[in-house]
Amino acid sequence: MMLFIEFKGSIHEVQVTQEGMLIGRSSKALPIQDARCSKKHAVLFETADGRLCILDLTSANGTFLNGKEISCAEVKAGSKIQVGDSVLTLLSVDSERTQFNLVERGWPGAWNCVPRR
Repeated sequence: MMLFIEFKGSIHEVQVTQEGMLIGRSSKALPIQDARCSKKHAVLFETADGRLCILDLTSANGTFLNGKEISCAEVKAGSKIQVGDSVLTLLSVDSERTQFNLVERGWPGAWNCVPRR
């Protein structure tokens, strides 16, 4: 799944792989240099039915979606994701279905994460 994200005035094209896309200071796809952002802050992933979701990885300062703190939530075009003091805006999603099992990756809370429609 290809995402287009606005961050600090630039548009970034990033790929959500089978492992999901890590958001944080140690992210290879989109490193966030923000002292209030954890190294492994959150992960974006695609559900089996093609929805894009974000999972907070028990970060110290929380993950916010459109101004509300979340543990896991569905993300849509236009959504604003805040990690630390940094805000990322999801501009669009180009979905090429990828299916994977976050539980196998060991992400905390992944088993109960997928929001109900």
